[in-house]
Amino acid sequence: MTSLTRSIIVLVLCLLASSFATALDLDANIDMANSSIANGITVDADGNGTADLSAGDTIAISVVVSNAPMDVITAIFSSLVYDTTQLTFAGGAFSDVLTEASCTGFLCSPATLAAGIPAPIMKPNSPFAQATGTEDWIQALAHANVNGAMGTGPDQGVLLAFTVDSNLGTTPITIANQLTAGDVIGTSGGAVFMGTLTTHDVTINVPEPNALAASLTSLACVGLIAMRRRRAAP
Repeated sequence: MTSLTRSIIVLVLCLLASSFATALDLDANIDMANSSIANGITVDADGNGTADLSAGDTIAISVVVSNAPMDVITAIFSSLVYDTTQLTFAGGAFSDVLTEASCTGFLCSPATLAAGIPAPIMKPNSPFAQATGTEDWIQALAHANVNGAMGTGPDQGVLLAFTVDSNLGTTPITIANQLTAGDVIGTSGGAVFMGTLTTHDVTINVPEPNALAASLTSLACVGLIAMRRRRAAP
């Protein structure tokens, strides 16, 4: 076997491996249209925000599911995790995910993953529910189909609302998107999904001070110091 032949075989195997790669993406984002922030909020391309939050503000979070390799997925159970000293969970609503584009047969209905519970809920095994901490877990995705679905998405699986408990000042907020105890990603044959699972958190930072205001403040301080020096001169 020549070196050229071996190189071609290796290249083909690599291409086949990449074509069968498995990956599922769960992306949490701030939903500006459904958020109500008194001082306004700026959201970047990654779905994170910058805002001066105050008590009573409402933050809407969506979780988007993507399945680009078109893996057969039978279940997605995942959580959003937040600090109860900063936020209060106000409720939410589910939507189907990974709906296939088409199907065949009489009266066919494209396969999809649908939520198995009426609405997102606080998980009873979270630290907050167990009175062992301030971290609470929300069942953000609870979607299943015993026969599986292999739609690509991106599909919004849930929209949730949180209210800000107090004026947070310079304290940032992080709403973590992850698998907590009892969560699972399932695939065909009742097996646990062994592909790459990527989750994206949501972070809300405090806006940086206005550069012009900071410059004016600095100039004012310099002028005040100079004035005091002139008055102190003999």
